[in-house]
Amino acid sequence: NVTSTPVAIDNSLTLNDSDNATLAKATVSVAGNFQSGEDHLVFSNNNPSTMGNISASYNSITGVLELTSNGATATLAQWQAALRSVTYTNSSDDPNTSNRTISFTVNDGTSDSATGTKVITVGNVNDTPIVHSSNGVTSFVEGSGKVSIDSSLTLTDVDSPTLAGAEVSISGGFVASEDKLVFANDGSTMGNISAIYNASTGSMTLASVGATATLAQWQAALASVSYNNSSATPDVQTRTISFSINDGSETSAVATKAVSVGQVNDAPVITSPSPVTTTFTEDGAAILINAGLIVTDADNSTMTGAKVAIADFHSSEDLLSFVSNNATMGDISGSYNASTGVLTLTSATATTLAQWQAALSSVKYENTSQAPTGADRTVNFSINDGTVDSQAFTQTVTLIQSNDAPVITLAAATQNTRQDAALTFNAANHNLININDVDAGTSDVKVTLTATHGLLSLSGVSGLTILGGTGTNEASITVTGNLTDINAALNGLTFTPTPGYTGSATVQVLVDDQGN
Repeated sequence: NVTSTPVAIDNSLTLNDSDNATLAKATVSVAGNFQSGEDHLVFSNNNPSTMGNISASYNSITGVLELTSNGATATLAQWQAALRSVTYTNSSDDPNTSNRTISFTVNDGTSDSATGTKVITVGNVNDTPIVHSSNGVTSFVEGSGKVSIDSSLTLTDVDSPTLAGAEVSISGGFVASEDKLVFANDGSTMGNISAIYNASTGSMTLASVGATATLAQWQAALASVSYNNSSATPDVQTRTISFSINDGSETSAVATKAVSVGQVNDAPVITSPSPVTTTFTEDGAAILINAGLIVTDADNSTMTGAKVAIADFHSSEDLLSFVSNNATMGDISGSYNASTGVLTLTSATATTLAQWQAALSSVKYENTSQAPTGADRTVNFSINDGTVDSQAFTQTVTLIQSNDAPVITLAAATQNTRQDAALTFNAANHNLININDVDAGTSDVKVTLTATHGLLSLSGVSGLTILGGTGTNEASITVTGNLTDINAALNGLTFTPTPGYTGSATVQVLVDDQGN
């Protein structure tokens, strides 16, 4: 798209004057269809030997070229050479194509000649469209999503209001496994423009069926084309993006925009390839929480530390344990905080993902209580690559309680009393009968008291249900109730021997915790 090449208007023009050998001046003008913003008449005296002292001045507003010879010394031959050299040119990229009429007159110092004319035809040619990219570099950061490559890109075409197609390509630094160009027609500002992306070459071809999309629509479309990178560890070399457009005949020069690609540190990830059911049974040995944990990190091959924490921790019950194995775990060591339920694993050297995987998979859980609290525990595993922690991997440990047998406590198995004298069992006599069951809680238990050679009486029956006897002066008493009420009834239990009896007698206490 350059100014047209000047053309000589009439290189066969001739002059004559029957009574003068020299001329004073001449006028060349665009007499017909003059276009002031386009038309130019040009004269340059580049050979005084053939053009004498002729000089010229052009008025671009009127389209008139005035030529003069100082002192009217230029000869007819010199004037003829000068006028033959006058050229026409057009500075427009989209010129008016009407024929121009060029008029010539000469003056001998006294009178003007008749006007001679020449017709210039003006032809229009298709100008190449132009795409302009903006200054600067577009930044893409791993994981941040697609970015517009050049939202300030502009298009021009001096002689075509519409375009047929465009090409956007990653012409420098292309990585086929990572890079992608993205376009979506917004339905309102981009006409009928559509696109096809070739992932193997990094090229996107955009087209407008029928070449109906306007320059503004093409500019909106190309300004919206985005770059994206799907890799968790992208190649960080700068990508060069090339833009070109086509008006149906001519393709523009390529404009380029640089896209910088930046990495971020990806967090490590702990997973389990399949669901794991972990169960701890009361009184059992410590169990592996999850023996199949997998540790991955897209951009790090070593880790620096990890934590295993019991979320719903009970300090009097829960334990986490870890035993290092140098062969499979390197120098990983562990420290358990019994007051917080957190096991901290550390490594002084660069320990591999496989070694950390082995370490975390070996962590065990144990519950030391005879009546564990709750039905399960939530154990969270996390690991750190030196910069960022992983998201917690959660494993549930289900607690299964065993039914613990009730325990009957008596200071001495043998008690003494005098003939016909009642014996009272209580704390004051240091012979209190007490029943305990670590997992009965407030649930009811059943107690059966049986005496030989005498009768039994409870100290009271508050809160109890009498199943056998009345609770007073009975050879056998059966009651149900919680341990608090039963122990209250036993505190003050009396045995009254059969009148006149001497010898051995027994008081038997049987407890059924009824599954509690």
